[in-house]
Amino acid sequence: GIKMAERAIAIARQHRPRMDRFLLDTLVGLSSHLALSNATTASVPVAREIVDLRAQLDGAGGEPYRRAKRGLAAAYMNAGQLNEADSAFRAMLQLMEAAPDVSVLERADALNAYAGLLSRMYRQQEARTVQLRVMDEYEKALIHADAALTDNLINYAQNAFYADTARGIAFYRTALARIEERRGLDHPANWQAMWVLSNLLQSSNGLAEAEALKKRIAAMPDESNGRSVQIRNARRNMELAA
Repeated sequence: GIKMAERAIAIARQHRPRMDRFLLDTLVGLSSHLALSNATTASVPVAREIVDLRAQLDGAGGEPYRRAKRGLAAAYMNAGQLNEADSAFRAMLQLMEAAPDVSVLERADALNAYAGLLSRMYRQQEARTVQLRVMDEYEKALIHADAALTDNLINYAQNAFYADTARGIAFYRTALARIEERRGLDHPANWQAMWVLSNLLQSSNGLAEAEALKKRIAAMPDESNGRSVQIRNARRNMELAA
């Protein structure tokens, strides 16, 4: 819990720099606890310290450091410090532009989060420009994606196409066709692509096709890929529509 983490951090600070790695790991754990507890103001100084320790221990620029910067941007955003969040996001994105080891998932996910911040700041034109880039990133990645990347794209991209549902429908149709070809038409692991596609279709008046997809999900075993809640919801929707 939070109190236990705070006691461990106090001890680690008495033994710096020997216990800096332990201090960093404990701060990361504390950050997660604070986020779950909605302790938004307390999260900011913790996130700042994580960034500083990452730079000292792992260098400023690699994936662990970028992840820490992303955490700081999120902490600012959750605390309502939107200008600070904007600066942190832009610094992190500049690091990504210069880094050779950035995956499409890391880059697109960070851009998607930044678009959300811009929208929250009422900078809608900038938000749309960034969101279009997010969609471009996911679409290009899907063209030559192997099986593992396709599954990851299905998961990461599910909130990326709200600005253009037609593009989202095309993306998830392609992804679903690919995994159906690989696994079979109604393999339980296909549920997520079917679920996202059905929601996109529903928001674009493709009600008949959306209903057909949800019926297929509802017919899956309850524990398909650990997602019994969504499958039960699909069943409930079918019952309500009957």
